[in-house]
Amino acid sequence: MESTVVQNLVTQFFSVDHERLDFLFRMYRENKQNQRYKAVLLFDKFSEGLKRHIRWEEELLFPMFEKATGMNGSGPTMVMRHEHDKIRAMLDEISESLKNDDHSEALEKALSELLLLHNEKEEQVLYVQCDRALTEEQLLTLFLDM
Repeated sequence: MESTVVQNLVTQFFSVDHERLDFLFRMYRENKQNQRYKAVLLFDKFSEGLKRHIRWEEELLFPMFEKATGMNGSGPTMVMRHEHDKIRAMLDEISESLKNDDHSEALEKALSELLLLHNEKEEQVLYVQCDRALTEEQLLTLFLDM
């Protein structure tokens, strides 16, 4: 029983963090028309959390996975890094539009759609591969370094 939990630890942890971030983004979108101050705080928390999530992946999880599998500079992590660049740029653009009181519904919708597809790929492909490839010692290192 214990090893099953460890085998799925990456998937469980990062998937729950996706859910937390999705909730914050949804709350931002629901509050932006009527409660601007609250909405800005929600977006800031969402953006900060998503950027931290991406840092955990790019600086800790991906290099560990690439080393364990020999997939340096190729494979699923390369695709995820490319999408992370797009996500960060969209976050910054939305943040800037909030400062200028210029809401971009189209940009928010595009980010939402990108995150939906991105998270699905991570949860159904990459995290599962990480759970298979990483040892308990590597998982311990990952979570201690976070």
